[in-house]
Formats: sequence, structure tokens, C-alpha cells
Amino acid sequence: MVQRGLRARFLPFVLFVGPKSHDTASRFVNEVRWKVPLAEITPVSGDRLTTLMERVAGKDGALGKGMSWSFLPPPRFPLAQFVLWALNEADPKNERLDQPLRAWLRRGGPSWKYPLDKAEYITRFLAVPALAAGSVSAVISKAYDIALWGAGLLWGVALLCAVALATLGAANWSTGHFRYRWFQSRSQPFLRRGKGESLADYVARIHRAKDEPEVEKLLVNAFHEDLRIAYRRLRPWLLWPGWARGAHAVLVLNDAEPGSACARLITIMHDVQEETGRPVPLLVVAATKEPPDFDGHKRTGVVHTDLADFDTAHEQWRERARRPTPCPYLVVEAVAPGPQGGGPGATASTTR
Repeated sequence: MVQRGLRARFLPFVLFVGPKSHDTASRFVNEVRWKVPLAEITPVSGDRLTTLMERVAGKDGALGKGMSWSFLPPPRFPLAQFVLWALNEADPKNERLDQPLRAWLRRGGPSWKYPLDKAEYITRFLAVPALAAGSVSAVISKAYDIALWGAGLLWGVALLCAVALATLGAANWSTGHFRYRWFQSRSQPFLRRGKGESLADYVARIHRAKDEPEVEKLLVNAFHEDLRIAYRRLRPWLLWPGWARGAHAVLVLNDAEPGSACARLITIMHDVQEETGRPVPLLVVAATKEPPDFDGHKRTGVVHTDLADFDTAHEQWRERARRPTPCPYLVVEAVAPGPQGGGPGATASTTR
């Protein structure tokens, strides 16, 4: 179920239903518990969706913790943490909100303040500057027939220039506003950041809308995008960790009873995937004694309109039709495993 190869594909929400659901879900993920990034969340009374997301992808979130046996950096969640900071800590009444925001980006946020983080980010951005600097040095050395010591000096200067350029690129990516342009993209339709809107104004707008359902979708969509970035392989010239990741992350939600925060999270994740039409490298495993009310879940893809706006609504429908998403629910009756160990008592496996 936790697949290798990591091609872009939709993964199911595996829901174990019945009195044995917790034990069955635990056995299901035991095989990969120490092999992939995994977060196991049990809600407590009064938990909200934002509270669960803080425990999953917050500053000390379970999915962001490294594995002791792996040299790969853990997935990072700068976009989700940005939304969480805007909801929980930002003060929109502060007329100079840009100052605490800048301080969070540099110190409290997902910055590169630790030496290992700096080395990792610089290494990611070193490939292209090193190749360019090496090519220029080789051309100059050959064209001017420079002595051996001069060629060595030239190559040393080229290496320093490459490291400097990689450092600038890494700093821009890890601490600057570059990554937060995603909030303006077409793949982010929930409470989208306006063109020309400053990051501080956007933070204030998120905070003012913190009780609206749209903000929950914004938070979950940011969480999904962070996972896609952590697992993507679209830039082979960058030493991106996604090229070395061998299996998807796993999120285990215990006590996902109807009406609970975990059930709400599953519903919002379904809605976000359906509206964006983009797969997420995350296997969701949930345990519940009662199945959710699938019929009562209003589909988010329905387009409502009148004759005056028919053309606009039709274009919206055509856009959604280009990116159909499967129903993610895979419901399993949790019963005791048979004598051969098969059935729902089986475990998740890392299959190709």
C-alpha cells in the first residue's frame, strides 16, 4: 500500500471500521512504522482541525521529525506553518505586522538557522552554479593557456563564486518571500493571496477569516503542497531529497468517529483533493467504530449558477473536468485476522 516509485498517483484513505479498528490499523502500519515519515494522531476532547494540523505539521509536528537511521532530511512544512502562525500567533491589530512576520521568517519560522540545515540547502542549489563556474573556468584556462598555479587559483575562485551563488539561492528560498508566491498560484484556490498584496496584509486577512471553512481548506492545501515539494522530482539539476525518498508518508488517525476533529480533517482533505485535482504523496489510515456519513457529505465539485452566468460556470466546470479525482475512501471492516493472517489484519507493504 505504501508504494515505491512515487509516480504522481492518488492514494486511498484507508478507513478501518468496527470494534477492532484500532488494533487492525496499528497492525496495518506496523511494517512501515520505522521506514517512512509517519504521524499517529489521537484526538482529545476539544481538538479542532488546526490543533491536529499543529501536531502533524507544526514546528514540532510528528511528520517533520527525522528518522535516526536515515540521512535524508525530514519533510518540512513552511507553507502549513505559515498559515498556522497567521491563525494562532499573528495579531492583525498590529499596524506594523510586517515586523513580527519578518522576525518569524528569520527566527521562529522554517528558516535555516542550524548548520546542518544551511549545508543541506546550499548543497541543493550548488549543482547549477558549480557547473556554470566550472565551464567558464575551463574555457578561460584553455583559451589563455594559464599556468598550473594560475589555473588552480582560477578554479578556487570559481568554486567560491559557485558556493556564494548557491548560498544566495538557498537564503532566498529558505527565508525569503519566494516560496510564499504559491499562495497566489492557480493551484491554490482557497482564500487566494491577491496580486500585489503584501505578505503582512495576507496574514491579517487569514487571521480575520480564521473561523471560516475556507481557511481550513487553505491550511490543508498548504500541507499537501509541502508534501509535494518534499517528494517532487521535477528538477534533476537540483539535489532535491525527493529523488532519494523511496515511499510515501503515512498519517494515522485514531478515533476518527463521525463529528470528531479527525473525521473533519478527512473530509477537508477529500474536498481539497477534489477541488484541486492533484494527488498527494500521503497514505491516510483511520480507525473508527462507526463509518462516516458518505451520503451526507455534500460534494464540493458541484457548480451552481443561473442563466446569466452560464458561460462562466461552464468554463469552471470544464476546468474541473480536466482533473477528475477518484473517490478516496477505501473502507475495511475490521475483524480479527484469520488463522493464515490474511484479510484486514494484513499490514501495509512497500510494494513496487
